[in-house]
Amino acid sequence: MPYDPDDPGGFSLRSRNPETKTLQLEYWNRRSRGYNLTTLIELHDTSVCTQLISGLLPKGRRSKVCDMGTACGYAAITAAKMGHEVTAVDYSESMIDHAKYTARQERLDIKFIVADAEELSFPDESFDLIIAKSIIWCLEQPVRAIANWMRFLKPGGHILIIDGNYYLGHFEKDYAAKLHLNSITDSENKGLHGKTNMDNVDFEELHRLAKDLPACAMRRPGWDVSVLLGLGLEDVRVQSTDRDPYQTVSTAGYINLPGSFTVTARKPIAYEKSVNLSFASVKSDLVKMGDAIDHSVGLMKAIGDRNRLMTIVALANCEMNVKMIAELLGISPALASHNLKVLTDSGLVSSRRNGKEIVYSLSDRDRIIGFFNRLV
Repeated sequence: MPYDPDDPGGFSLRSRNPETKTLQLEYWNRRSRGYNLTTLIELHDTSVCTQLISGLLPKGRRSKVCDMGTACGYAAITAAKMGHEVTAVDYSESMIDHAKYTARQERLDIKFIVADAEELSFPDESFDLIIAKSIIWCLEQPVRAIANWMRFLKPGGHILIIDGNYYLGHFEKDYAAKLHLNSITDSENKGLHGKTNMDNVDFEELHRLAKDLPACAMRRPGWDVSVLLGLGLEDVRVQSTDRDPYQTVSTAGYINLPGSFTVTARKPIAYEKSVNLSFASVKSDLVKMGDAIDHSVGLMKAIGDRNRLMTIVALANCEMNVKMIAELLGISPALASHNLKVLTDSGLVSSRRNGKEIVYSLSDRDRIIGFFNRLV
């Protein structure tokens, strides 16, 4: 990919050959049996992936995760084993079929979707975490895809990129020399992927396709960082997972270019979908949010009292009646009854008749306790 002085960050790069995506799909369908075997071997040890995922999600909560370009399901299966609600996307039906089979064997409930990761239409703010493992390098319009994914990410949610400079040697002579491209090509045939190549797929075919893939021409993960910051994400963190980073020459001397890496970033709570939001669109959004805001205000008023907060803490342990609440908090039965009515009207507390008396409990114990744990 030639350097574009009008786009130094590589935001508008795209592949030029309209057949590249079709050729990739054909390649990965042929490669699926062997790639599945590689995945099954890698699933014997998911500790690194598990650690990455757990570091980005709230502990003790079932989160919504989307694995973009899931292939045979390594990251999706790992996240599902951790107890999360997982959606997995890939445009290769053959890959998805293998992933489905493995998930069934593991008795995991994963939603698999055969679709192009660059042309998805999930509802906005659907996921707490988006995983992009070895997918960005093979996208035709990577920045456009990532920008689209950000719509699906909840405010405060994260993206986890696991990728590498797999084919940069085709674009930079210095990197190719340091990488010893020929020996790397040989290692593909002799390493894990080569040993699991069940259908004698020619790896050189993918090398040829990579020459038309934009992200392959970028020095990563520096490019990823600039893209994520440019799209408005924050708390961008990079880690090299290469035991022996390769060096290449720059005007400042030698610089390290990791063969593999991870990048994480967080979507801000107040994420701007566009820098050109009009007054009318803001007003429209506020109108749509009116009911939700009114409900939140009601909740804040309901818990804006020490005795009512103590009542919620008490009901987190067991059902109680008015008399029990009054004695426990040292308040009058009338005040205890009033507080319980306020909490019931707000939806935080529910009541039921037990014989001749009425007992109270939290309407959604786990959700309410989780909310208060985050407050304190």
